[in-house]
Amino acid sequence: MTAGWTGILVALIFSLTGTLLGLYHTFKYAPGVRERKIMIWTTIASGCATALFLGFLLSLPNPYRHLAWIPYLGIMALIYFVGKRAMKKVRLKQAQNRDIPVQE
Repeated sequence: MTAGWTGILVALIFSLTGTLLGLYHTFKYAPGVRERKIMIWTTIASGCATALFLGFLLSLPNPYRHLAWIPYLGIMALIYFVGKRAMKKVRLKQAQNRDIPVQE
């Protein structure tokens, strides 16, 4: 195994470990069912976007391969902002029902 493949394998292991640890803590500290449902959907959407991005990254020829980053970053930002807005709506609705201050 060359040094390049070793680095890729180590980076893949660290990134998957960090992703799983982050998801565990996100699901653990989500207070309600609706928050967990939003987190599950954003996780599935970002996982599909990443899988599609990696498919394009490995299948496109060399000069066009780097252009796959442009829609990937836009899609990931869109998923993040839509999930954050949905989470804010749920928390605002819960705060109105219970008269609790909203956490930002």
